[in-house]
Amino acid sequence: MQFALELIDRSARERIQDIWTRLSAIARPSYFLSWSWTENWLDLLPPQVPLQLAVVLADGVPCVAFFVGSRRIRRRGFVSSNTRFLNSVGIGEYDELVIEYNSWLAADRSLTLRAVLDLLPGDWDEMDLPALDITAAPGDQLSRSLGQYRLKLLGRAPCALVDLDKVRASGDYLGLLSSNSRAQIRRTAKLYAARGPLRLEPAQTLESAVATFNELLLLHDKAWSARGSRGAFIPFVRAFHERLVRRRFASGEIQLLRM
Repeated sequence: MQFALELIDRSARERIQDIWTRLSAIARPSYFLSWSWTENWLDLLPPQVPLQLAVVLADGVPCVAFFVGSRRIRRRGFVSSNTRFLNSVGIGEYDELVIEYNSWLAADRSLTLRAVLDLLPGDWDEMDLPALDITAAPGDQLSRSLGQYRLKLLGRAPCALVDLDKVRASGDYLGLLSSNSRAQIRRTAKLYAARGPLRLEPAQTLESAVATFNELLLLHDKAWSARGSRGAFIPFVRAFHERLVRRRFASGEIQLLRM
């Protein structure tokens, strides 16, 4: 089987969407790599930000795809490095979205990180792979030999989750927690209930979803201002999430709750 890598300019939207959605159906990635999230990102990134779709072809058929950003950065103030970025652009203002469970879309899980790096064209020095999902390629391959490439792991982050199947089976979420966690939650609920009945209100319409989102922003900014810091919703991030809510709420992909 012959492998080749093609870089597709982001302006070729129809072709990008076709490749991305077909491989997504096979790879079943996180929502951060769904077409809903991705097309929103592509539409809001300024056209001057360098970004291409890298597609690995096996005998002419797409088998791996990921976005690659390009930027020259400086290490220690004077060492220049021509860097590539996996599904990000290397510019803080736009990467503040903070992708999670990052991976590439793969129809062929056997294709190694080393093989893909060998195919990546251009004069580049580093490949930045932020927030990799260690259960998906290439994050599940970091222990394999990379040949001439050197891996530098900057940190690991735990993945907190709730097993909803267990919650449904037991019918009692608190019963699945430690006694200390149960006590803290009950104490907090009691303090809030002293100010009035607690109730949970899901947004039912797009208008109420946008209103809830705006309330979320106010609470977020207030909390971070009290700590003497800015929050995460800088203009690009705010515009991204508001557009995502407006475009995807009706499809049932977005849920906004008020307590």
